[in-house]
Amino acid sequence: MHGNIDNNLSTSNDSHVVDGKGWLAWDPGEESATIEVTVNQPAAGGRNTFTVSRNGTPFGQQITWQQNVTSANGAFGQGSADAQVKATITSGSGSGSNWGKTVQLS
Repeated sequence: MHGNIDNNLSTSNDSHVVDGKGWLAWDPGEESATIEVTVNQPAAGGRNTFTVSRNGTPFGQQITWQQNVTSANGAFGQGSADAQVKATITSGSGSGSNWGKTVQLS
């Protein structure tokens, strides 16, 4: 599996929720995966885990995903945040992937 998280993410609910979104593409043999999205700043951080299935999507074709990440400890601020995405293959063959980068929150 390949993928990433978008560079610019918006916040809502008085900056307690980040609109996490990005893309992924399936490798041959992969059928479903658990995706964990984590967003952290010094004063706030949160994670969300969800399951995705290939459902006939051609291997290598990019699809988009979108999941809210709710802070467990305070409001997110505008500016830089560390974002990590971990994909664990749960059905089929494949090793999964990890993606991470600095994103901008607004």
